[in-house]
Amino acid sequence: MNACGSTFAIKGPIVVVGKPKINAVNINPNPGCAPQLVNFSIRATGVAPPNNYSWYFGPPGAQAHDVSSTSYTYTQAGIYDFMVIARNGCGEDTFKTKIYIDTLPAPRIQASPTEGCHALTVNFLNLTQPGGYSSTPFYEELWIDGGLVCGPWWCTVNCPNYGNYSPGLG
Repeated sequence: MNACGSTFAIKGPIVVVGKPKINAVNINPNPGCAPQLVNFSIRATGVAPPNNYSWYFGPPGAQAHDVSSTSYTYTQAGIYDFMVIARNGCGEDTFKTKIYIDTLPAPRIQASPTEGCHALTVNFLNLTQPGGYSSTPFYEELWIDGGLVCGPWWCTVNCPNYGNYSPGLG
C-alpha cells in the first residue's frame, strides 16, 4: 500500500533472460586452397536467442552482419583471424579461431630408374611438399598413366610394356 492508500500488483510472470550462448560454429572447409569459398554457420541458444550476428573473416573490412550463416571467399593464402559475435538485448558471446588458406603446391615426383629393359620395375616417390600452413597432403593418390593407383607418397610399379609411362597426382 502506498501513502494514498492504494495498492499496485504486478500481473503476469517476471522473465529474466540471459545473454546468448554459442554452442557450435561450422566452418567448411578449413583448411582450404586459395581462392577458397568458405561457408560459415552458427548454432547459438539462450532463453532469449540471439537476434544479431557479426562475422569478421580476417582481412580488413571483410565482414557480414545479421545473418546466422554466411560465406566468404579467401583469395590469398594466409592464416586469418576469424570471429563471430552473437548478441541479444542482454549481452553477447564471441567465438574466435584461425582460418588456414594455402596455395596448391606444384607436383614433384621422383622416379628411379627412369629407363631400362622390358619389364622394368620403377620406384616412384612423391616429393611434393604440403602448403605452408598444413601438414596434410593435397594429393591423395600417386597414379601411373591415369590408371594404376598407389598410396599418396610412394609406390613401386612393374612397367610390363614397351613405351613411355607418365606419373601423376590426384
